[in-house]
Amino acid sequence: VDSAVVVLEPLAEADAFPDADGLEIVAAAAFNQRRKMLRSSLKALAATAGTTADALLSKSGIEATRRAETLTQAEFRSLALAWRQASST
Repeated sequence: VDSAVVVLEPLAEADAFPDADGLEIVAAAAFNQRRKMLRSSLKALAATAGTTADALLSKSGIEATRRAETLTQAEFRSLALAWRQASST
């Protein structure tokens, strides 16, 4: 019998992402259409912000031909910030 102990510690307040709701919205849109390129899967979300998926991805420094499962956490955060900024203008 193998066993393990896992200790989960919450992030420090300074390390927490300030827009968890935006991050959730962007991640849901990115993964909504499995195996699609981000250019396609983010098209509707970008339109709600009055921009294009290509513009959001470019602002985030992410290639439009990538797929959601290849993004890092930092890239998702960058994309969420770009979407939120586009939404507020």
